[in-house]
Amino acid sequence: MLAFSMLGVLYRVFDEAGYKPRFVLFIHGKTGSMKTTLSKILFIQLTNEIFRDAPRRINTDTVTSFERGIILNGRDTVTLVDDYAPAKSPRQQADNDEKLESIIRMVGDGTGKNRSNPDLEDCRSEGVKGVVALTGELTGKGLSSNLRCFYCGIQKEYVNESMVTYFQDMPYSFTTLIQYFAFYVAENWDKIMEYIKDSFQQERASARQVLSERRLVDSAAVLRLACNIIQGFLVRCGRNTVEANTLTQEMRNEILMMAVVSENISLEETTAIRFVKIVEQLLHSGKLNMLAEKPNEQNLTSIDGFYDDQFYYFLPENLYEKVKKVFFSSNIYLPLNLDEAVKALAEESIIKPSPNGYGKKTYYARIPMGDNKKRSFIKIHKEILQRIAEN
Repeated sequence: MLAFSMLGVLYRVFDEAGYKPRFVLFIHGKTGSMKTTLSKILFIQLTNEIFRDAPRRINTDTVTSFERGIILNGRDTVTLVDDYAPAKSPRQQADNDEKLESIIRMVGDGTGKNRSNPDLEDCRSEGVKGVVALTGELTGKGLSSNLRCFYCGIQKEYVNESMVTYFQDMPYSFTTLIQYFAFYVAENWDKIMEYIKDSFQQERASARQVLSERRLVDSAAVLRLACNIIQGFLVRCGRNTVEANTLTQEMRNEILMMAVVSENISLEETTAIRFVKIVEQLLHSGKLNMLAEKPNEQNLTSIDGFYDDQFYYFLPENLYEKVKKVFFSSNIYLPLNLDEAVKALAEESIIKPSPNGYGKKTYYARIPMGDNKKRSFIKIHKEILQRIAEN
């Protein structure tokens, strides 16, 4: 995070050296992990004052406002976008997902939308000229988007809260450090640019020893070179050379470790697939009480579902709580509530929406009970469950 905080100032020199940073720093963690608190210290730099205490938020800003804010106000600095978290409704979640994707693509591709002015003249976007940090409980969706992100996990127990309090009490102290770093970069511009040109391929080669995805290789190379530039700045400011080298080498090692984690996140199974694999494990171990026939209303209090020749029918609340318990016992964070988990299953085509009257659809299968009432079940085809479990 510290290396990335300096990358706004370094953006143009990397660009002129031919290695433009094209990734989003994605700071993720549970609610209360202090990810936003830390980000407001490190990434509220040359930002407009109105965003110092209230940074841009995924759930309130529009795609257009993000684009104009990042391109017009985010030049040579870090733009902070806060709180990609589970939404209160499926519609809001879809809107948040669309905005997240737009931000990641905009930064990853370095472009914005081209428009015409009132005279119908072609007005091309200047493109992104700074870097973007994003906080959230959830992670991005899809391999292509995730590879444009560099993930940094935050856990509250590892946060130095006394240091956080100091920077909160002195809100412009880190901004002052950024100012002096900017002076250092300006004074040594040509030297730094030549250093980047001469060293980038070597950094790429080092990153390739543990990474396979080209985008993440380049992201790690940019951040590790930034650490070396920071090392020169620390020595210039009077820090002992050995201490400065030790600190920045630790940062370089941590960056490579986080790059490996980022690659794993990008390539790993989706939450929905992992959810279904746990369901299969619960079935296989006999921890789900399933009837071999459709139950009556009285049976529902003592079972988790039923099955027929082709499908399993799970009671949603029962299944979710048992799967959630396995996630928790495995020390894996489940970022979805029940409705979000069911929607994720539908997005992976694991379940199919069914009619719910008046032209609407539901992700749940509505099964009539003996009292003429319908109950909601999560309906999963046995072949789909088996295929996912075997992959």
